[in-house]
Amino acid sequence: MLRTACRAHRESLQPAEYTLRSRRICARAADLDALRKAQRIHAYWPTTDRREVDVRPLIMFLRALGKEILLPVVDFAAATPTLRCAPFLSEASLKPNRWGILEPAGGRIVDRSLIDAVIVPALAADQRGMRLGYGGGYYDAFLADLEVVTVCPVFDACVYNCLQVEPHDIPVSILVTETRTVRCGSDNAPPHPDTLS
Repeated sequence: MLRTACRAHRESLQPAEYTLRSRRICARAADLDALRKAQRIHAYWPTTDRREVDVRPLIMFLRALGKEILLPVVDFAAATPTLRCAPFLSEASLKPNRWGILEPAGGRIVDRSLIDAVIVPALAADQRGMRLGYGGGYYDAFLADLEVVTVCPVFDACVYNCLQVEPHDIPVSILVTETRTVRCGSDNAPPHPDTLS
């Protein structure tokens, strides 16, 4: 199972290597014109115990440039849990939700139509910008009909040629790894027979 393989790769990273790889990804992302020109950026706060790409240095860099950073808030009051976003004020203001993921507590919800760019988490991704998330589909629903640049930080070892996709899957615009920046095309045709799943 691909999710299992990617989780195993993350867990194999020793703390120093994990930090180094994450910082390299952040440095590459910080050079993107799309993020430098954006004013309101939706990011994510990493679950470092699961070795999710640590984008905190990127968040702090963007804030220093005067960008407003928004973080996801899961609305559990909806019929199904729904992703919303609220301003990031400080690490101290973050509280764990019922899944243990840190999110802004008690902040105002910002309409997603006001977002200029989204930094999207993933376990894996492919050259077309299709991503493998954590199985809930929250980001695909969040990104649907949202016409902004989307940046996906992902470790090199978790980038594949072609992932199996579902009709609701939303591709990202740019992949950023430790060693490369991939600007993804708009060709989202069905995967070829040797597709990875």
